[in-house]
Amino acid sequence: MMQNLHFGHVVQSTSGRDRLRVFIVIGTREIKSGYVALTANGVLHTAEKPKVKNPKHLKIIAELDEIEKAELTASLANEKIVKFCNKYDNFLKKI
Repeated sequence: MMQNLHFGHVVQSTSGRDRLRVFIVIGTREIKSGYVALTANGVLHTAEKPKVKNPKHLKIIAELDEIEKAELTASLANEKIVKFCNKYDNFLKKI
């Protein structure tokens, strides 16, 4: 089942070197076989150099609320991306 990712989804990588890391979807890009998600976590993958991920390798864990989306839309600052990733990263909260 293909999930419909869009700006503001908080996702967790399910495969690859970045497995279990939390990202924010900052965009999507159409390709021949469908589309890919542009994801950022503000540290390794910044807003300027987002990670291109296949949607089937991502699990949606939350969605930013309207205020948070507006904040990100106003300026796609890496500090804000880090703040939102940390807020929704349940693994970090358990440590």
